[in-house]
Amino acid sequence: IAATMLSFADHTHQKSFDPLVDAKIGYVPAAPPDMRGSFSFGQNSIANETVNDRTKSDDLALDGSILHLTTEKLGIRLVGSYAQSAYHTAGYSDVMNYSAGVFVVEQYSPKLKLLTGVTTLEWWTSDLAPGQRSVSTRDLRYTVGAEGDLAPKLTSNIQVGWLKREFNSPGFTGADSAYVSAQISWLASEKRTWSLLLS
Repeated sequence: IAATMLSFADHTHQKSFDPLVDAKIGYVPAAPPDMRGSFSFGQNSIANETVNDRTKSDDLALDGSILHLTTEKLGIRLVGSYAQSAYHTAGYSDVMNYSAGVFVVEQYSPKLKLLTGVTTLEWWTSDLAPGQRSVSTRDLRYTVGAEGDLAPKLTSNIQVGWLKREFNSPGFTGADSAYVSAQISWLASEKRTWSLLLS
């Protein structure tokens, strides 16, 4: 639980108090299935140079996953998430998105998992102002990756794949692209860890 408070002496209407609640839960028994989830809700006030003001929204985020091993080394992981930003600032539409995916997971070693799967993601808007068009999208993401210990003192969560995007509204052109998401940590010494983030 946290809060951010901003106060302005010359623009008092831009003062803000933004509370935040964030929680993570997990059930990881000695043998799968294991389940993980997270929840966060908070108010968000950020500077917006376009309108020369601060935009304000209520932000909600949920996500979870469940892993079940069908054999000693092979299993299925289901993942899902939902998020929304409900804006209080006039002229801004609410934004929502969800994702759902299924992965085949191989327990390559006690500390390393290999995975491959597909995820669908959708973004859309609501409460559009007159004349605004929704730029909602639907994505399909194909993924291969690895998570865990690649070597002693080297841990990773690496995913590479292909993303196919389609727009739900006419007048917008879909696109395909490769993508990479990587988080690698190296325990250089007892008191020093180097991390690399790539997206």
